[in-house]
Amino acid sequence: MLHVCSLAALSDTVRATGASHVLTVMANVDQVQRPPSVLPANHLKVSMDDIVEQMDGFVAPNETHIERVLSFVRGWDRRAPMVVHCYAGISRSTASAFATVCALNPHRDEMS
Repeated sequence: MLHVCSLAALSDTVRATGASHVLTVMANVDQVQRPPSVLPANHLKVSMDDIVEQMDGFVAPNETHIERVLSFVRGWDRRAPMVVHCYAGISRSTASAFATVCALNPHRDEMS
């Protein structure tokens, strides 16, 4: 099961769901403290800004980011939930969660 939340709700969401994995997709990933119940190998931090095209001083999501996310989620054994979060819990996290669901269910039509 996947859970999507904001940075502010990360610790509470991990605790409430019993998540074993965390995917962080936001700028300034160094400010994110891994919840103590999550092993370091089970927390991926991908640094990107919430923009749709390249802008000076910002990092737009790109193919390398997507490859890192998909590699991480394909290694998730799904025995316990995963929490996907960004700063606000709205755009980068929901897009990453959708990509995760599509990657883990390739036989499903992502449009339905």
